[in-house]
Amino acid sequence: MAGSMGIGRVTGSLTALYNENTAALINNSFDFTLVKLEAPAEFHGVGSTISRRRKDDAEDGRLHRTARRLGALFGEILPSTDDLFRAYGTRVSEICTMPSINPREDSSREGIFASHTGADTASIWAAVKSGSAAIAVHLLGCMLARVFTGPEAISVWVELVERQKEWTQKRQKNHLYSNEHLAAITAAQQDITRSDLASWDASARAWLQSADQAKAVHHKQTMLILNSMNLPVNSEPETYASVVRAWTAALEAMNNLVRGLPQRVQDGATLLAISSWHLYPDMVVFGDCCKEIKQKDPLFEPAALLTLGLQHVRDDSKSVYWSLPLAHLQYYGHPIQAMRTVGQENSRISSKQFAYVILGCLFSGWKAYATTNGEGLEWVRRLAKILNLSTMFRFRHGSQPTWLIYVVLASEEFSDLEDSEITVANQLMNLGRRYSTFLHPPGLAPPPLFGMSQIKAFISILRDDQQRVECLRQLCTHLQLDGSNFLIKYRSSTKSAWTEYASVVPIKRLTQKRSSDGTLKSEIDFEKQTRWISLNAQQLLLLKRRGHDFKDLRSAIEKLENLNAMDKVERLGTSSASGSGTSNSIKFSLEDPERLAYRRDLTEIIAIRQRQTEIEDRGEIFLPVIEYFQDQDQNYYSQSSRQFGTSLMFSKSLDFLQAASDLLIAREHPHAKRAATPQSFFMGDADNAALYAIKNNLQIPQGVDIIPGPGFLTDFFTPSKVDAEKIHRHFSSCIRSVEREISCLRACAMMSEVYHLLPGATISTLAVKLSLINAKWYPHRPTTIMERRGNDDEPTFAESLNLSQSFACIAMFESGTCNLDPGTLREAFAMASGNSLYVAGALLCDPHEQPSSTEIRRVIGNVGRAGITFLISPPEVKIRENNPEKWMTINHRAFDGQPENHFSQTSLHLSFTNYEIPLVTEDTDRHTIDRAVICVETLISIFEKGTWVGEIDVLKGLRSGVERAPSDECNNDNCKSKGIMRSYHDMLLKAPQIAATSVENWDELIEAPCSGSIAVRAHQNWLARLAATALCSKLQFQPFVLPKEVCWSCCAESIPKDSVKRLAFIF
Repeated sequence: MAGSMGIGRVTGSLTALYNENTAALINNSFDFTLVKLEAPAEFHGVGSTISRRRKDDAEDGRLHRTARRLGALFGEILPSTDDLFRAYGTRVSEICTMPSINPREDSSREGIFASHTGADTASIWAAVKSGSAAIAVHLLGCMLARVFTGPEAISVWVELVERQKEWTQKRQKNHLYSNEHLAAITAAQQDITRSDLASWDASARAWLQSADQAKAVHHKQTMLILNSMNLPVNSEPETYASVVRAWTAALEAMNNLVRGLPQRVQDGATLLAISSWHLYPDMVVFGDCCKEIKQKDPLFEPAALLTLGLQHVRDDSKSVYWSLPLAHLQYYGHPIQAMRTVGQENSRISSKQFAYVILGCLFSGWKAYATTNGEGLEWVRRLAKILNLSTMFRFRHGSQPTWLIYVVLASEEFSDLEDSEITVANQLMNLGRRYSTFLHPPGLAPPPLFGMSQIKAFISILRDDQQRVECLRQLCTHLQLDGSNFLIKYRSSTKSAWTEYASVVPIKRLTQKRSSDGTLKSEIDFEKQTRWISLNAQQLLLLKRRGHDFKDLRSAIEKLENLNAMDKVERLGTSSASGSGTSNSIKFSLEDPERLAYRRDLTEIIAIRQRQTEIEDRGEIFLPVIEYFQDQDQNYYSQSSRQFGTSLMFSKSLDFLQAASDLLIAREHPHAKRAATPQSFFMGDADNAALYAIKNNLQIPQGVDIIPGPGFLTDFFTPSKVDAEKIHRHFSSCIRSVEREISCLRACAMMSEVYHLLPGATISTLAVKLSLINAKWYPHRPTTIMERRGNDDEPTFAESLNLSQSFACIAMFESGTCNLDPGTLREAFAMASGNSLYVAGALLCDPHEQPSSTEIRRVIGNVGRAGITFLISPPEVKIRENNPEKWMTINHRAFDGQPENHFSQTSLHLSFTNYEIPLVTEDTDRHTIDRAVICVETLISIFEKGTWVGEIDVLKGLRSGVERAPSDECNNDNCKSKGIMRSYHDMLLKAPQIAATSVENWDELIEAPCSGSIAVRAHQNWLARLAATALCSKLQFQPFVLPKEVCWSCCAESIPKDSVKRLAFIF
């Protein structure tokens, strides 16, 4: 017994010793993350195009260590899918070799950002150099990046790593031989930081954007397929189980498809993989009907058919969706349930496509005027035709569209789309309809057609009184009103602007006739529309006194012409008799009161008679009428009289003069006002034309403006009946809800102006969940702030966005979630997000060029950081100090005017300090760990042959004041020649102010002479010229940038001889 107990103790000691040695081996073994594997041949296209900086990180840096650790940690739970990896390698190599997706690193156009350009394939190459498990981990990163936001995906990664470590350590205890699982156990003891996972996600996210653009046709088709389905990725309620199940299921299904084996799936995991990995097998979809979709991807055999059986369908969700509880999203609190979709509402589109979303937002509020997208587009085209916004207009104003042009161009471009593009455009318009709150607050959409569908507004834009009267007459019929209960009161379009009335329906004139039996019967004599002109007592008396002139219009016109001729003769006489004593008598005759009154009476009689003729020529009766107001018996036109308190007195006579005489008599009757017909405002535009009720028992609506149906307005909304200038006046003085909508459309047009200079940039459709009226980047101004450009009739912007506002605008549409205060971005010179670098234009061109101070340009690439990163310069930059030991490199020769480049070995590089500022956005809870937006202090360093020279703040240097010599083409007749040494020396004798000391290296600039001007010789080296301009500004020189070919005569004229400034010619 004692012996056996001793043997047991020895065995236990050996076992403990083995376990301790295993743990020691794990803890003290070499760092397995340093191991690099040979890349499979299918991935060689990635290795040959990846930038040097990214390749170093992927093979020897932090990203490589992350790939090795994640691959080792998850390797044991992953199926073997080498065929899938080979196909994926072929696809990514194909994409990487596309110049549009992966421009060459040495391209001089990107300048400072050259080492950060190109598609971000760092996570792919890191995975390829780390093993097959790491490639699978990269594929999972693409799946998560496709469906979740950056902070959400990072939260998922943190939970996956944490749970996988627990699972690995738990299994270690159950293994018979722990050393057989050494890699997983070792990885479980490695520290994979949140920052490492954020960089991993950022790289995969950037790659997705580049690959989507490269495979645009397949990607659009896949999005259409996904958008037509309602499928969950899976129904697992717990994050780790859900992700692992979706991941492994997608790997196995796609691997079998690559091998040519048909697959049938019931959930959305494989569809998510297809969209994330850019591999496109043929599909058969079973739903209401069987649909076969041919993708024609050469990486799949014809037999590789993916069959989708639609189950687990939810009516409240669109597309493929994934719902996960995120326990690591916030510092504290319960898990946040995140439900995201893969499809239209979580995709990226171009700025032109986003215009269709805006059209959908508009059409949502247009109701009956846009029951379909086609109807809404037709109304936009009608408006464009009225305003004469032709296709040619886009070329005159393409770079600075107004809000109206923004809408019209979208409708025009829709007509040019192909069938598949029309489907996408309609889906985007439908997306806008569902999220119309992007354009206006809930329940506050303005009336259709920018408020012009309201009858009051529509009346105001009609060309003349005839169109207004006809519109109101037809409106009564359209609304099934009894026209005999109403009159139309309107302002005539004549010079006199008479107040007139019109009948709504023809007025019946009855006559009494005696029948054969002797009884009297009333019969309709005729039935005609009638107009009345409102005349006051003085005008009625005038008609009575000069009725003969009214009857004989031709004679009256002759009398007026003779009178005017006499006046002309007398004026000529006054001119010839100036200085004689007769001029005063002639002047007196011209100003004779009786003569003036006679001319005035004739003029008014003729105007009334001509108006009568005009109306009667239309087949209507024209008669006078008297208006009575509550406060006084005078004919004036005020707000109170337009709507309430007016009564009318008519005459039964059909003869105009007789009717006027009858009214004169009737108005003297003591009960005349009591006998007058009262009227009350019913609807319309009281300033131009409106319906007035003439029956006391009618129900008069108060404060309600009627919107007729689209069928009614169609006949009137034409160029012949609607006045374009009046439409513009309507836009500048519209009701509050329309003003708010126009303000938001104006913001969209400003965004379009920014994106016009960003080819290839895309917009997240998540932006539709925001409210544009609350956008902080938009400088809210009244829509009435418009100005005319030259002699054009179209209103344009009064202002554009500044640089910080443009950055905030891009951040909002790039992320779809961020609403940033531009005030926090005043120091930003670039922004990195996804696969894009958005850079202030001044940093990407020669300093002699003058891009707009607000211009931003896009460079394909990123800086390898998660989320949106704004690059800001430090408050002060450093340059190297004077070094007496470099005295041999400093010559400071006299400048001879020769165009030479002595800075060919100069390069500029970006680097980051440890100073970071997370920015608060409205969509981000303060407890969220990973901030979506940060500002990073960034250094732009000058290097000469690999030696550091100093840092520069380019924008600060340019803003401090840069003078530029006239451009290459000189039109100065006094200039004899250009750009040759003799010319410079000749001008130097006449203009000593252009004398300068030659600067031919950075030491000569840093230790510049204490007096006089300098000339930095970096001819046709735009990057060195840009660096020199910024550094000269830092050294208190006044930069004077010269063009490629210099006219020294013009330069001399630009510089005062007594100038005290120390100039730095950037030559």
